[in-house]
Amino acid sequence: MVTDMLPPDPDYPALHTRNYEVRAFRKDERTLILRSAVKDLKPAGLYVPGDTEPLAIHHMIVDVTIAFPELEITAAEVVFETHPHSTCPTITEHYKKLVGLSISRMPGPPLGPS
Repeated sequence: MVTDMLPPDPDYPALHTRNYEVRAFRKDERTLILRSAVKDLKPAGLYVPGDTEPLAIHHMIVDVTIAFPELEITAAEVVFETHPHSTCPTITEHYKKLVGLSISRMPGPPLGPS
């Protein structure tokens, strides 16, 4: 089983890592939840000499609720666990604009039982 999506690192000092993770859950017969995270990390010691732990710059959690089988977004909630600037969390309100959008790749009637 592949545990890393990237090939081995080149022999250069690492400066930044951005991780994305998405998990999908069936809350009930009519509701799906997509939980995702974005996390930016700086290597240990890059900014704080002697620091032995990576430094989290951004860590954002996004929960998207989806009506099934319509595949329409019905809610989007964002939480910042870590951010470097006071303006970073201002993006959270923009995620509300996702409500009403479809995540379906195909036009036409919804998938699933009718």
